[in-house]
Amino acid sequence: MFFKKLINKNQEHEESRSKWQRKLHLAQINPGPDFDLSNCALQCVPKGIYSQCRVFRKESLLLNNNNLTTIPDDHDNCLDDLVQCLKILNVSKNAIRSLPCNISKLVNLKELNLSNNMLKSLPDSFVGLKGLESLDISHNQLKQFPLSICGLPALKYINISHNQMITHIPAEICNLINLERLLIDETSIKHPPRRICDKGIESLFKFFNGDVLKNDQIEVYSKNCSQASSHATAKESIPEDTLQAYLTKKDDRKKRLIEFEQRLLDENKFMKITNNIDKRQEILNKMKQDQMMLHKDLEAFNLKKIEDKSIIMEALNLVENHSAKLLDHLSCIDLSSKCPEHKPTNETSGHQDGLIVTLEEKIRQLMISKDETKKILQSELVKEDESLYRAICNFMNMKNTQSRILSEQIALIENELYHLTKTELQTNSFADSHGFEKANFATQMNSINEQRIALASVLKELLNEKQSKSSESEKESKIIQALTEDLATSAPGFMDDVCLKRLMEDLDESLVQLYLPIFTSGSVTFKQLAEGTDDELKLFGIEKEHIPIIRKHISLCKSIETISPKAPQSETVTEPSAPPMKLWYLIECVVCLDELSKIIFIPCGHVCACIECSSSVDLCPICRAEISEKIR
Repeated sequence: MFFKKLINKNQEHEESRSKWQRKLHLAQINPGPDFDLSNCALQCVPKGIYSQCRVFRKESLLLNNNNLTTIPDDHDNCLDDLVQCLKILNVSKNAIRSLPCNISKLVNLKELNLSNNMLKSLPDSFVGLKGLESLDISHNQLKQFPLSICGLPALKYINISHNQMITHIPAEICNLINLERLLIDETSIKHPPRRICDKGIESLFKFFNGDVLKNDQIEVYSKNCSQASSHATAKESIPEDTLQAYLTKKDDRKKRLIEFEQRLLDENKFMKITNNIDKRQEILNKMKQDQMMLHKDLEAFNLKKIEDKSIIMEALNLVENHSAKLLDHLSCIDLSSKCPEHKPTNETSGHQDGLIVTLEEKIRQLMISKDETKKILQSELVKEDESLYRAICNFMNMKNTQSRILSEQIALIENELYHLTKTELQTNSFADSHGFEKANFATQMNSINEQRIALASVLKELLNEKQSKSSESEKESKIIQALTEDLATSAPGFMDDVCLKRLMEDLDESLVQLYLPIFTSGSVTFKQLAEGTDDELKLFGIEKEHIPIIRKHISLCKSIETISPKAPQSETVTEPSAPPMKLWYLIECVVCLDELSKIIFIPCGHVCACIECSSSVDLCPICRAEISEKIR
């Protein structure tokens, strides 16, 4: 019995797998906008589905009628892949208990179906779905009407029926100015009254806006109108006072809702910045470790190269000394044969001639062997120099990438400090101009202060790291300069080969095929091509109409003619890829009200003073905090 159940379970699993794979194939070949994986008994979303939606530009993702417990957002399926394309998401009839916090990334989502699941609440980040027009969260386990829904002004249709625990509809629903249809369980709703809910959306909005209350009070007033004039005057004042109190309460509720939405947006923004900083810090640490390992490998490779060179030079010296001894021995034999005191006989002369011929043959073979050994050693040295050059280039590319990422982080944090300062100044200005108490904005201002101080601390750490890296880069640039000078001295022809390879990579394929025998024959060097006249290039075999094209590509390749991998430059030259800080010019100096604010105060992080005024202040003009450092 047990094995029968196991076999049935395996068969169901295989059928489910084949079914969703078949649907996946149909979705890939079908040009339509729907990516349908419904009714596949899926326990989780298969790996790479989100990225395939992005690649095939699918606007609708159907995952209904499965066994999903969550909407994934991880390295296998990242919601970032659905940001641009997804407009419809259907995950109804599953077992979803909660939504991911990053669901607010789906800014282009128009329709969302979450019905028939096990949701008990919606995340606060749900308010980020500003483009959502249709929402179905019926047949769930919601305990109350989610306030985050009231922050979606584009909603036209809401179905929140069959959530028996919802008994009140909040007044914030009046913010949904485009709402056309609202489906609720009228029997379970206690507030507003059922007679209001029965009349539809317009009656519901009027109820929360005070029109129904005002009409009821007018009816009461008209019934009592037959009483004495003194009593009528007293009765008249009561509804006006009650209506005014209700309108005041309504305004306060709207203000609280606006503050709540702003606080949610600020917290989400701060969390996003913090996550980005953490991820980039991990990347920097990993790159730093790789850099240290590469630096060690480079030093070990350089030491090995020096040792190999010394061994090769010793071998060459031994060969040259041996050759010199043989030549001396041969010269001694020649002198003895020419000496007049000893007149050799015919036999002796023939023996000496044979000895001389034998020695000459040995010397010739020795010289040939020496030349071949020298060529082999030189080719090995060229290969080692080429490997060293590539290692230096990789090392410097890594350094440049690390420096660029650091600059982007600094620019991003400076830009965010500008926005926080501007928001704080605008909030204070709004409160002063409308006569509001600043205590009403205390929560929002505390949140901004915490974000600003945290960002200022991170900025200081990044600047210190940047300064330490600049000192390290100076030491490394000296080592690299010595290596490149040694490389240029030991392999003068290596750069010529590199430039020829670069030239063949840049030329069109037809020209490369035409002139490949010329470039690879060894009879023409890159220097001859760069310095030769048109007539000389014609003699090399280059046609007249191709000479201007080749000269153009030669001029592009001349930048690599000398081996000089560049160390990371100062950040004043490098343009960061982060958003340009053009909005600096919108903040005036709060001291002189004339110049532009260009100084960041540490540790508070305010951007509120120009260069001249900042030199004369020790306390921040906004928060009166003591300034420990000023960053331009």
